[in-house]
Amino acid sequence: MFTSVYLWCFRTFLLLAFLGMLAAGCTIGQPLATMPTSAPTPVVSEPAISVPLPVEPGEQIGVSIRVDSVAGMDIAYEWIPSEGTGTILQGQGTNAITYQAPAEPGTYSIRAKVTTADAVIERSTFITVHEVETPRAMSADTPTAASTLIPTILTPTASSITAEAPTPISTKQVSPENDAGPVREHQTVAIGSGPLMTATFSDGLAPYTETELGANYYRIQRIRLQENPDGCDTSIYDTNKVWFGSGVRTSITVNDVPIAELKVATGKHGYIFDWPIRVGDKICVTDPHPAGFAIVFGPDMFYHYDSYCYRGQC
Repeated sequence: MFTSVYLWCFRTFLLLAFLGMLAAGCTIGQPLATMPTSAPTPVVSEPAISVPLPVEPGEQIGVSIRVDSVAGMDIAYEWIPSEGTGTILQGQGTNAITYQAPAEPGTYSIRAKVTTADAVIERSTFITVHEVETPRAMSADTPTAASTLIPTILTPTASSITAEAPTPISTKQVSPENDAGPVREHQTVAIGSGPLMTATFSDGLAPYTETELGANYYRIQRIRLQENPDGCDTSIYDTNKVWFGSGVRTSITVNDVPIAELKVATGKHGYIFDWPIRVGDKICVTDPHPAGFAIVFGPDMFYHYDSYCYRGQC
């Protein structure tokens, strides 16, 4: 009797378990459904510009992005200039376009929109168009050689340094051998007054990674808006070269003496200019652009500047 009851209970349990599996949409011998997996999100670089900024009004330039993705992934590209500014001449729908800059000077944005089945990723960059200066009308009292196109060189002299100007901590002469030289070819361009009349730039493609720079070429000092909101800092290096980037009309002072005024926006990469900086000198940016500024110098500065675009920063 006891055995019969036990068998009846066991059969009932098996039947209920079978009905439960049917109710859950399962059948004997069929594996449970697995959750679908989504494709990995592609890695999209910041847009790279084919020429140094700023550009001429109406100039045609290349803008591109790099997308690292799984082979066979469907990717759609869309380039979106800020409304009413610039023209995409060719390449829309691809990762590289030819862009014609606006005719009016200023700073303009362009967005790259990358779309896959599982993600939409956007990257932006800014393109600065030269501010073209025209000569002012000359009167009879104006020398014929004068023109607003020729900036005044603001080289400090002994008489221009007032008693209030701080005395450097070190009077050691700056020796060129203290600075590592360029590691890419540089070109000269006039971007402002004083030493900015003979600034230089490179393509920024020296093959140095962030890891290499941090391990071997770390002797640099940065003065930036985020760390120096007052625009000033005191030099910890003797050097002859300064890397500078900011917006139009930004000025630079050393020991409270103006040395240069920027006439055009520099873009992300910036430019290099010559000026002897000693340990203890006070370097300042006055009237900084709202987008920020950057001054970088030190013995290893060129390794950072000349690899800036290689590291995807341009």
